[in-house]
Amino acid sequence: MSKDIPSRRKDSGPRTIDSVSQKSAKWTAARRVSMMSNFSTSSRRFEPTPEPQRAVPPTYRLHPKEEEEFHWWKAKPLIQDLLSVYSSDLTYNAKGCARQCLVLADMVKNKMKMLGCSRHKLVVTVDIGENKGQAVTLASRCCWDTKTDNSLHIQHVTNNVFVVVGVYAIYKE
Repeated sequence: MSKDIPSRRKDSGPRTIDSVSQKSAKWTAARRVSMMSNFSTSSRRFEPTPEPQRAVPPTYRLHPKEEEEFHWWKAKPLIQDLLSVYSSDLTYNAKGCARQCLVLADMVKNKMKMLGCSRHKLVVTVDIGENKGQAVTLASRCCWDTKTDNSLHIQHVTNNVFVVVGVYAIYKE
């Protein structure tokens, strides 16, 4: 019993490269239109994408120059001044402090960039908690080169909150 199975293709002629590319071009154009119909221009604003940041080209130096080194004793007063101004009127709110951690971390990172350590990758951590006289232990662990990398931790305590800032400067060649 052999039954004729109908062909799925409409045309039974030989397939050529031109016919395949025409069909794929039509399918691609239809797909683009259908994808664009999912976006409503009235509810979203399309902003131009920012230019990607250009990475600093590698120098293949294993140690930074003296003027490019990260010195914690230069960074400490900058962060202490920033913390004293920023946390003077800060009150603890669980949801609000999560946002404040991000803002403060960006402010600290911008201050550290002013020191001229362009060859260091900066990692800034900020912890904000309610000050009720409790004991808090914060720990971090890093694996790095002690000759080129450095870190700094500063805590600031007010009547309402405590703020702990950690800055890690890792040399990238």
